[in-house]
Amino acid sequence: MKSLKKILHIGNYSNVIPKKPYDVKVNYHITKHAIQRMKERRITKGQLRYCLTEKPLNLSDYKLDNKGRPSYCKYSDNFLNVRINPLNHNVPTVNQFSKDKYDKIKKEGEDKWKNIKVKLRG
Repeated sequence: MKSLKKILHIGNYSNVIPKKPYDVKVNYHITKHAIQRMKERRITKGQLRYCLTEKPLNLSDYKLDNKGRPSYCKYSDNFLNVRINPLNHNVPTVNQFSKDKYDKIKKEGEDKWKNIKVKLRG
């Protein structure tokens, strides 16, 4: 478990503007439940690290579960879905999603940008 924490150590949070758009410099805490699910679903540490550090395919809205805990989904282009608690940056669970869902998410993202009209100044 120490090796997983070392590999996923990204840095400390700071108010400095990041160099890359999604380089947020936040430590993620991977829970025991998430590690257990990774073993069951054959998800590697490298896949999880890629999902947490690279630009996401899509970020879902915040949702509250029945116990009142907030979380959001981060979808990555390596077909990995990670749930993240925005308050303490815990990762409670990790799972994979299908190619069909990937195509749907990608299409929604492209449609979102097509509908935005750019106003020209001047």
